[in-house]
Amino acid sequence: MKLPIVSAACAAALFAAPVRAETPFVPHTDAEIARLTEYRGPARSEEILSIWRGLFLGMPGHRAFAVSPDGAFGTAWSHASREKAAEGALKYCAAREAKAKRENACAVYAADAEIVHPGAAYALREISFSVGDFTSGPEYFYRGPERAKGVIVWQHGKHGTIDQRKGAAYPIVNRLNLAGWDILRFDRDPDYDQLWWALSHLESSLPQLKALGYKRIVLAGQSRGAIQSLHILENAKAAPLVDAVLATAPAENGTGSASVLSAPDEWRQTVERLPAAPRIAIAFFGKDPYNPQAEEKAALARQAFAARGQAAVVIYENDPRMLVRKDADGNPSGHYGAATREFTDKYADCLEAFLDTGAKSGACAAF
Repeated sequence: MKLPIVSAACAAALFAAPVRAETPFVPHTDAEIARLTEYRGPARSEEILSIWRGLFLGMPGHRAFAVSPDGAFGTAWSHASREKAAEGALKYCAAREAKAKRENACAVYAADAEIVHPGAAYALREISFSVGDFTSGPEYFYRGPERAKGVIVWQHGKHGTIDQRKGAAYPIVNRLNLAGWDILRFDRDPDYDQLWWALSHLESSLPQLKALGYKRIVLAGQSRGAIQSLHILENAKAAPLVDAVLATAPAENGTGSASVLSAPDEWRQTVERLPAAPRIAIAFFGKDPYNPQAEEKAALARQAFAARGQAAVVIYENDPRMLVRKDADGNPSGHYGAATREFTDKYADCLEAFLDTGAKSGACAAF
């Protein structure tokens, strides 16, 4: 069976230039958000609605969603371009059609923040603004300081001289955005990305978020982005501005088992220096070359937080489905476990509830 392609009209709409917002920052309205989040395509089954929300809206870009008239579907995310995401979604949709022994044409319904389906076409207004060193992202809904639950600042990791600015954030960030949080990014030039530099810029930018009117600030990050989210809590000026931290695979640098925080005693000193006020969620993973004693470090963190009555969730995961990226020797690595669909499906809802209210529910209740 030939792979169905997008019509010329759909292709033109799919890859049109995004709509840019006028400055100053004007939040999305509820109606704008509803136009993108409400699925209005064919075959509106419970399964389609679940996939639409979880595996399209809840995933980072570039992303695409394809569907056939009788309900076959395909999704793709974290691609280098919208075109590649569209190709992937169509391929998976066509495979489901073939498995069902049908030959109905699949078509792209949506890509990134745009619906291209005839009769439902809509492009979410792109909002572009910055607050200090924090910048917006084109795939997120922005409710603004008055309507959002708060703002989450995502911080990528550090891997030598590789430039990770504008790279896709983790799926859990999209899920938190769907739940009502605005998302900003702290992107850092690898040529200047030293820990002291990052902490200095966090210190100067966090007050500007408060001045803008955001009620709550959550720092979230992966690897180096995670550890600097924790270290900034040692800053007496910045710490009172932070309501919660979400740190996945926290590590100081990119030198594998020689990581500065690989030793449990140094990690113990780090967590014991943290203030007791913010809610803290940390996720460690097995087979992490930057955290070779991850399970022990998770236990030390739980012990330190419990001793001072801190609201905390400290996860240790050794699920093979979350240990999928390879290390330098080609072995499974858990360092990027939080980027997996499995981690997101298991923990996104309970971590959102914890960041929002401090409640330890669902999978988080075990920690």
